[in-house]
Amino acid sequence: MRILGVDPGLKKTGYALLDNMKLLKWGIITSNSDWKSSIVEITDALEKKIADLNPQHIAIESPFSGINPSSSFKLAHLRGAIIYMAKKQGIEVYDYSPAKVKKVITGRGNASKNEVRNFIGKIFKQISGFDEADAIAIAFTHFLEKQHDRKIKG
Repeated sequence: MRILGVDPGLKKTGYALLDNMKLLKWGIITSNSDWKSSIVEITDALEKKIADLNPQHIAIESPFSGINPSSSFKLAHLRGAIIYMAKKQGIEVYDYSPAKVKKVITGRGNASKNEVRNFIGKIFKQISGFDEADAIAIAFTHFLEKQHDRKIKG
């Protein structure tokens, strides 16, 4: 199962491609534009990555409610653009809250970003920046959730 994990951000969007348990590609897409232009730049760049990487699923982090309302609103637009682009290409999109990702990766829903990055480094032998590590963690969370679903269904 090829999973593209996405940690959306208007200045830095992390992405990571997992094929089952193998980390194939990871990185960040950056933008220094205003928030509306950033949405276009990031979505276009992610669309090219999708064409290159050919994921079957996209796992995306849902917004963290602790950020200010204006930032949350702008980030929701980016998420919507990414979801629209992926669904238009026929790719299933799955949503995971930051607390869910932290719980799956570290065992604690209130773990710090540094703890998540350290766990990801131990699992994949790759220490990345926070945005990349978060994208890897989101993809890995989706992988583990799908494995769990298969075990339950038989």
